[in-house]
Amino acid sequence: MIYRYCSIRPKNWNMTLYYIDALGIVNEGDCVIIPLGDSDSEVLGIVEKTELYEEEKAPYPPSKTKNIIGLAPVQTITGKISEQDGHDKMQKPAGYYDEVRPFDCIDDLKDFLKDFSISAKKYSDAESLKPYDKKDKEKKHPEWIITVFNSKNTEGEENKGKSLAITLSGRFTVSFGGWHAYFSPYLFDYGEMKKLLNKIFSNEMAVLSVYRGEDRQFCGCDIISGSEAASLSLRGLSVKMLGRAYFDSYFLSRGGIAELDFWNPSLSRQAVIAAENK
Repeated sequence: MIYRYCSIRPKNWNMTLYYIDALGIVNEGDCVIIPLGDSDSEVLGIVEKTELYEEEKAPYPPSKTKNIIGLAPVQTITGKISEQDGHDKMQKPAGYYDEVRPFDCIDDLKDFLKDFSISAKKYSDAESLKPYDKKDKEKKHPEWIITVFNSKNTEGEENKGKSLAITLSGRFTVSFGGWHAYFSPYLFDYGEMKKLLNKIFSNEMAVLSVYRGEDRQFCGCDIISGSEAASLSLRGLSVKMLGRAYFDSYFLSRGGIAELDFWNPSLSRQAVIAAENK
């Protein structure tokens, strides 16, 4: 599996730390929000470099590397000292830190998704339980998974081959194809999640997935705008996502498949990229 690592310098620090860009939206020079320290205080950081790594070649084990929380939601950043740990935190929009329990959003999400065929299921078995609060390892809560279907088969049943999942546990997680994004349990993030879902449902955003070789070894995926998808070939999109050097030196040795998934299946497409001898 391929991971996008970012070298990030926390504000007012003279050193950089590695984070994983699970959202696939971060570029060099961006101002991002990152968890820092044992308390995972949210602080600002500047992305100095982004690189793709296979798991075995990563600079730090993926399972032990923290994820970027998201892009800074305001353009003008001013420092404000956190009383908790002395690190600079950002001035966020009013209401940003208004908390919301994901489990309390079930009815609201059902109403938000009323135009779609959905299923909502609560998982409470031991395997699905996840810590709600990492500071209390013994405190566990079940998770809800809302599955949204984009079509039905001839028998009127949901076509489970193309669906989107919203997981509610200690945070919100949106999954579509091989791509997923995390949203913190704040009203601001909850609103941003709804905006993203609307863009997916209206086909303004699509998911690009790239697989290497006949055995379909997963190389990576990203969410991209519909306009970008229309302006480049699947090969061009794959090069942009994986990086020219990685695409030429690794992917082309065996070739593979690039898949672009829109919410509307008729817009989705797939391309076989032939292997080339270098």
